[in-house]
Amino acid sequence: FYFHWRRNHPARCERHQVFHMYGTFKKDEKGRQRDHDDFPWFMLCLFMMILALYGMVVCGSWDVAGRLDTFAIRSKNFMDVMGRAASSVGTSVHAAVQQGSMALTQGPVLLQQEMEMAEKEIRKLTEALGQIEESNGADAMAQYGHAQKVILVQAARVKIISSGLSALEYPEPLKAFVDFLSNVLSVTTPLAELIPQHEVASKSLHASMQCISAIQQEIAKLESALTWTGNATEELGSGCRCFIENASLLDNASLVPSYQELVRENAGNLTETNISALSNISVFMNSVYMTKLLQTKLLKDVKAMAPEERTALAEHAEKTRQAAMDLAQEAHSQVAGSLGEVSAHLQAVATDLDELLTSLESYSLATGLLMHHLVRDVASFYKQFVMGCLAVACVMAFLAFFYACYLEFVYENEGVARAFETDPKERRGCCWSCVRCIGYIFHFSGFYALMLLQDAVSLMLVVMTLVMGTMSLAQIGVAAGCDNAQILSDNATCTKELERLGDFVGGDLLQGRSCQQSDMLMCQSMLGDVAVVYRTMCAAVLGTIVSCCIPRRLLVVWMSAQQNIHTAEVLADIDRTKPPAGEYPAYSVP
Repeated sequence: FYFHWRRNHPARCERHQVFHMYGTFKKDEKGRQRDHDDFPWFMLCLFMMILALYGMVVCGSWDVAGRLDTFAIRSKNFMDVMGRAASSVGTSVHAAVQQGSMALTQGPVLLQQEMEMAEKEIRKLTEALGQIEESNGADAMAQYGHAQKVILVQAARVKIISSGLSALEYPEPLKAFVDFLSNVLSVTTPLAELIPQHEVASKSLHASMQCISAIQQEIAKLESALTWTGNATEELGSGCRCFIENASLLDNASLVPSYQELVRENAGNLTETNISALSNISVFMNSVYMTKLLQTKLLKDVKAMAPEERTALAEHAEKTRQAAMDLAQEAHSQVAGSLGEVSAHLQAVATDLDELLTSLESYSLATGLLMHHLVRDVASFYKQFVMGCLAVACVMAFLAFFYACYLEFVYENEGVARAFETDPKERRGCCWSCVRCIGYIFHFSGFYALMLLQDAVSLMLVVMTLVMGTMSLAQIGVAAGCDNAQILSDNATCTKELERLGDFVGGDLLQGRSCQQSDMLMCQSMLGDVAVVYRTMCAAVLGTIVSCCIPRRLLVVWMSAQQNIHTAEVLADIDRTKPPAGEYPAYSVP
């Protein structure tokens, strides 16, 4: 339409007034200050999208870094407590197994001797009970009192032996302790592989895991041995309980009601003795305790008893004798078995466990310290890397937007004005000075250099997205591990279990505080809203895609400016070669 109108009206207007594209303006519109340059709205939209998306990424990354810092501090506190408890746990387990194996070795032998003597004493008691009314009643009464007090002592000694056998039960706090450490290390393992420079922390972590695996193997051996001995000790324990119950009924029938207080006041408390301090019954009969007991008046007056009471006393004596015979037979069969070999195996396992737990103490303390630095370095690297990449991306998007403004408002305007030999539109102000300065710099260095730089930034953002994806997977892995470790996130469970462990080792691990007050709930900071991780990743991916669109859009703007300048030069050449034939009032072309 324009060329058709130009052939019919060659002098109706000036060519640079008619030409009206991105960088041009009409002379008759200069007075009205109307700007006809197209603003790069698409570039502005890309820039604002980048700012919004990367703002979300900054918030999410800052939240992740903060969670990791808290995780580092709490993991160190938890590992310090576990390290201090490791040696005590080993000592307690070793002592318990030693006591139990000693009971397993000495218990059946002592029980056999005790029950053989108990059977003899009960027979003497039964004989003396029948001779009390005869002429030698004083001698029978003395024999009856001696036998009754021996049975009283033997019941107490059997109770000590039974307690020693029950001490051989599986130490549940040991398994709980190892599970605590295993959960902690499994939670922190996904973070140990993120920074290759921390080889020491990674090796320490793997060494701790190997030590825990060795402890778990020893625990399996201990559990297997204790399962085998459990059946044997259960039979012995059942026989011990039967003898103690019948002996107690016999004591209640033949002794005064306050006989227990009298025994403690005159002879002492025999039940406070453990099995390792028990001597042979023959040796014990000459002890100070037995001498004082024989001198204490504990017996009821048998002559004053009713016939029914004597009959009941004789029945209790017979049941006690039968229980003693059964227990003696069971103890003899256990002595003839392989309890000695099992006891030696248990002692060897206990020694190995003590050594492993002692080494685990140093491993735990070192791992806690190294993991503290490792996780904090991971958080610092993640935060600095992401913030640096986002800052570079935002700056480059800002520069690309300014360069697009330069191409639209300055470069194209000056090119068109130069083609028509007119003055370009003047744009003043700080912003336009910055636009002009940035445009001149990149125009001097080369447009394709800016394009390559933008592509390099896009590639850097792809790497950043991969790093963020790795961190997100690690955080999700830690959160998944924390889901299976309630002790690391729940204050009540953590406090209860550690108090139970403290009772086992004989110390206060939390020093009168809760796990939350001790800042040990390491998983509490990692079990937040996992959706934040996904939103951050989505924002990072979309931001990377938008950043990749910037150089392509910038290329479109640059090509449009070049085409417009070239068109203006062609029209200007036509004007100079064919001057207008006459002057006509200027009017606008529709």
